[in-house]
Amino acid sequence: MSSSIHPTTAERFFFYWQHSSTLWENNLRNYLDEQANTSYLPLFIPLNWAFHQVQTPLSSSSELSYDFGQEAMETNLTYLINLALSLNLNPILLIPLTPVPYLANGGVPSSIAKILCKNPQGLINAVATTDHLLNKMFSFYDPKIYWSYSKFLKKLREHLLPQANNISVAAMGCGYNLDGRFITYLDDSSSAFEEGLLKYKAQSEQNSHAYAFQKTVKNLYLQLIKEAFKDNWVGELSFSFLLSSPLDILVKASCNFHLDEYIFQDTITALVQKSIPSAALLSSEALENRSLSQIFKELSTPEFYASKLEGMQTYESEHTSFSIMHFFEIYELPSHQTSLSTGVLPYLKKTHPQTYLLKSSLENSSDAVSDGKVLFCLLPHIGEEEIHTLLKHLMMGGKIVVNSSALDTQAKKKLEIFFLENSIVTQNINYLCDMTNASLGEGKLILFAGEQIAPESLVKKFSFWENLISYLEISHLSFNYDQGISFLWKNRSPFASELHFSEVRRLSIYNPTSYKKYVKVPFHKRFTFMKMIDAINTQARWSEQELIIELFPSASLSIDFGHKE
Repeated sequence: MSSSIHPTTAERFFFYWQHSSTLWENNLRNYLDEQANTSYLPLFIPLNWAFHQVQTPLSSSSELSYDFGQEAMETNLTYLINLALSLNLNPILLIPLTPVPYLANGGVPSSIAKILCKNPQGLINAVATTDHLLNKMFSFYDPKIYWSYSKFLKKLREHLLPQANNISVAAMGCGYNLDGRFITYLDDSSSAFEEGLLKYKAQSEQNSHAYAFQKTVKNLYLQLIKEAFKDNWVGELSFSFLLSSPLDILVKASCNFHLDEYIFQDTITALVQKSIPSAALLSSEALENRSLSQIFKELSTPEFYASKLEGMQTYESEHTSFSIMHFFEIYELPSHQTSLSTGVLPYLKKTHPQTYLLKSSLENSSDAVSDGKVLFCLLPHIGEEEIHTLLKHLMMGGKIVVNSSALDTQAKKKLEIFFLENSIVTQNINYLCDMTNASLGEGKLILFAGEQIAPESLVKKFSFWENLISYLEISHLSFNYDQGISFLWKNRSPFASELHFSEVRRLSIYNPTSYKKYVKVPFHKRFTFMKMIDAINTQARWSEQELIIELFPSASLSIDFGHKE
């Protein structure tokens, strides 16, 4: 029996416009899960804005009106939501914050789709579908789209108002993975974006860069959704669509390209980068890989979605759930990739793959200290506000690495005053670049001159970061593995019987290739082997120094370790 899953059910999407309303009930039954309480698992209903618009001719002009079941039953969202509830499903309406890759025009109605999105290289942003078509994206920075979107949300709210108590609404951010980073489809260099950016810069006194403008526009759309559905709001979700980057058009066109390993790596990257991987643009054949099917099934749990949605945080389980973990957080703008020029990202890719998170803002870094992560601040401009955030982390025992080349005058002054007021003795070092080392309790702050490192060879950069990260003492279990192996680290709090451990870490290992592979996990004084679970197509044996795992094609398994500080 095949273990594959259908792309549209992999992340629990229901594309209502693809089915006759007479078949909705039968199709919804595919989302029922006998082994889980389905009412705690979301049924995502992505909104198709263009599908509801009807053009009504009026003399010399035309006006847009909206159909929510008055003409076509397939547009009746109230009926669909009631049907899902009757089957004990948990429907959540997803309203797009960005263009969506699975619809023509990125989901924008053709009557207002005028300005095409462009990537940073100036090429039209398009996505290849499973039907070998190209969905072109249209810019959300076009004012006409914003105002039409606003009017549509008001009409949608009027339609759903009678069902207000039964409706959950979430904002849907769409994007893709590129070079280990989540890129939103709002990342645009079209004429609409450039014109808006010029006006934004003229009105802003600070932070007037492209990312700040992008964030402002995103918040405008987000505010429209929250205002329309404030009583039904459950959160904002980011979906990373597999094989949807600009480079993936060529990948899909290559008949000889083996996709299993590529898709699987894309899936793992999405999870580490805190987005939900979506298989909506993949064919059913692409998901026949047993390892890929396994990881999507592992994700379809109430605990996973509760961690993503505000409205599901009250979900209680008899089991303590594992959270996907990472050990490094890198803060930089996609347009200023200091992590590449300084060598830190190439080093982490080689020595700590799938254990780092790339972010564009320090705002959401509150968990970095509590989990013992290393925080790299590599933003192009570091001012007083950023320094204030970093110093809070330092006082809480955080490990922080800052590119001193980006500090402005006020930030430097604030640092100097902080060191004096807290009687912190700093140590100046010259090792490949000018460095300053400061400690406060368990907290460590390292300033390094990134512009001095940039011209050095990659070998010297690797040596620099190896020594620096060793000094920061990351408690991580390294292991040897064959090329093609993918893995994911998770952790949870210890149970009452496990209080001699600070946490329990789970290492999930996958072999998406069609070849036999090996993984060797050495013994470590801080990690105690607890158990091996969910082993599929694997064999394991112990030697005096390590655990040797043999993984056959499409194999997977997980290993739990007790971690001691």
